[in-house]
Amino acid sequence: IINMNKLQNKLFWLLPIVSLQVQAQKNVLLITADDLNCNSLGVYGCSVKNISPNIDKLAASGIQFLNAHVAIAVSQPSRGALATGRYPHTSGIEGFYHTNKDIPMIVPTLRDAGYYCGLLGKMDHSSPVANTPWHYAVDREDLGQGRDPQKYYEKVTKLIADANQMDKPFYLMVNSHDPHRPWHGTAGETRDFGKRPIPQPSHIYTADEVEVPGFLPDLPGVRTEVTQYFNSIKRLDDTVGAILKALKDSGEEDNTVIMFLSDNGMSQPFSKTNCYYQSTRTPWIVSSPSLYRSNRVDKEHFVSGIDFFPTVLDILDLPQPMGLDGNSFKPVLEGDKQPERTFVVTQFQSTNGRKAYPMRCYQDKKYAYIFNPWAIDSTLFRNESSGGGAFQEMKRYGKTDALVQKRVDMNLYRVVEEFYDIEQDPDALHNLIDNPTYQKEIDTYREAMLLYMRKTADPMLPALEGREDKEALRKYNNETQQYVLDRHKNPQKMKPIR
Repeated sequence: IINMNKLQNKLFWLLPIVSLQVQAQKNVLLITADDLNCNSLGVYGCSVKNISPNIDKLAASGIQFLNAHVAIAVSQPSRGALATGRYPHTSGIEGFYHTNKDIPMIVPTLRDAGYYCGLLGKMDHSSPVANTPWHYAVDREDLGQGRDPQKYYEKVTKLIADANQMDKPFYLMVNSHDPHRPWHGTAGETRDFGKRPIPQPSHIYTADEVEVPGFLPDLPGVRTEVTQYFNSIKRLDDTVGAILKALKDSGEEDNTVIMFLSDNGMSQPFSKTNCYYQSTRTPWIVSSPSLYRSNRVDKEHFVSGIDFFPTVLDILDLPQPMGLDGNSFKPVLEGDKQPERTFVVTQFQSTNGRKAYPMRCYQDKKYAYIFNPWAIDSTLFRNESSGGGAFQEMKRYGKTDALVQKRVDMNLYRVVEEFYDIEQDPDALHNLIDNPTYQKEIDTYREAMLLYMRKTADPMLPALEGREDKEALRKYNNETQQYVLDRHKNPQKMKPIR
């Protein structure tokens, strides 16, 4: 009996030019959500009734990872990690700009291997360089502001037809703009759409039907924003359903590996643009029933955004470039163990307002250690959610409620080091950094962070080594802020490709 997989592997090295066409016949469909908390989906424990039936069904057809994280909790750098297989500080995509490094990236790699590469939505943020060689790329204006399920169905149908016409397998990155601000039913959404009809979710939730995440106080103004957020999630799920229907109608479903994940957590305090558990934890679903056993929940292995690129190449039996920070988790998809997958390291650098707030987090199933060198001298933290209704409500209630004010102060000012028992406190409500009971664990996790920084040549290493020297921290913060400003000079934008 001939083992065709082994035979193809041998042919790959004997006939490299032909083998790419022989080997690379599986399609890849990546679907991303924009600012979606992991625990906002039914399959990840959300109690909101019927919030995500299409995504839940996708999870049942594949493998659902419970310990998945993005590398950084903000859009462009998060997607940059997917595209390069590198941490932001090694790819050069730490903020809202493209890389200035000559490094391997997923689109040119797959294009050279004979793939048709298409992109829908989040165009600039999904392109590591302004001249990323997509075959076809359109942004939100052609997708109902990135929120119209029917337009996603039409565009995915077109992209797959184009790939078939060119007789190529495809790599499609399909990005919904839900549930990013402005949420459904808000004045901002009305402004975005102008006189055009606004796509409606298949169900509109009321305030008493949703759940407020545990890292936020359950106040009326908070619940109002959370309701708007969940209505946008419902439209996201409608969009995912439309994308999957387009794939099925194309006849390519059985020959396609589907991955679904979010780029970062929700746009609320203590989630997006932070390093908390709720900031970087992402739903990550891999579905390919023809390749991998369905209806599996992986509770053991940690996977990171930096692992996406090498995993896709491994699935497609393509060579791995040198210098990647991530590693393939294909063995896990095949039912094997990867015992080294016990932790992740995540980071943050700057907001879209070009303000630097450098952070790092080392976490496993039990604890999370966070280092915030920017949090000295009562530095004020401001991000996208700072002007939102939920945080303004928190500030109003904080005037008469000490517990709410404590959360307000923590969001605004932070401390240089944080330590949390994730098992008992996944919402990061109780910082244990000064608790003498945990000093041994804190030292262990801090040392693990230092080892990671040395291994990856992290520019934050001197700051962590000199964390008790305020002048050294100020110097590092000033240099980081200047670096952010310099990187934003003369930005190039990705242009639509039709």
